[in-house]
Amino acid sequence: YFFVKNALAVIRVFAKEVVEKVKELDEEKKKTEKAFHDFLPPSVVRDIKNKKQTADYFECVTIFFGDIIGFNLLTADCSATELIDFMNIFYGTLDIRFNKFRVYNVHSMSDEFMVVSGMPQEIGEEHVSEIAAMALDLLAGSVVFQIPHKPNKRIQIRMGFHSGPATGVVAGSRIPNYCVMCDTANVARVMEKMGEGMRIHISSTSKELLDKVGGYQCDSRGILDLGTKRGQIETFWLVGLDNQELNTDIGLPIKG
Repeated sequence: YFFVKNALAVIRVFAKEVVEKVKELDEEKKKTEKAFHDFLPPSVVRDIKNKKQTADYFECVTIFFGDIIGFNLLTADCSATELIDFMNIFYGTLDIRFNKFRVYNVHSMSDEFMVVSGMPQEIGEEHVSEIAAMALDLLAGSVVFQIPHKPNKRIQIRMGFHSGPATGVVAGSRIPNYCVMCDTANVARVMEKMGEGMRIHISSTSKELLDKVGGYQCDSRGILDLGTKRGQIETFWLVGLDNQELNTDIGLPIKG
């Protein structure tokens, strides 16, 4: 009887430890799934769970790059805490604005940010108008954005985008990332780098797609030389929506 009683006590303790371990595993699983959803598009998370192929080709998407002009000067004399506060507020604001559009923010830890529409969620030709509306929204929002440690200064964002084919690939196993691989991204980055502060610089390809979708006004910037590989192309400034006044808070047309 003594040995049976002790065995039952040991079994109870062991069972309690098993239950606690199961709970811990469930919590870790939830944390892992949350991390997946934070860093990967929902459709890609579903593919990973279903063990489907995680590399897809997209015939036409629109890729956007944005950059804070003078970022090093803005943060040169701030403390580590001030820098963290600034980055948290800035990127938190970006996330809120991105969530209003059918776009995916390709995560990066620099002052440059990359956004894509049309992959992995295909939305027909509307990817170019989603990026255009988002860019105008960011332009309007940056006017009222306040830098915490320098409240009298305003950020200057330089923006550019281009449309073309792309391949989406999930790289990494422990912390997977959704990578966009294509020359379209390279051209989009050139559009941004060759642009100007508080202006949206776009390629002729994106401009033609916007004309097809309708509703946006562009001005010719002129001919730019993109090197021996791509040659000379005409580029444009996206200046706003056709015959509509913009809401300066969110960059969308005022209704009413």
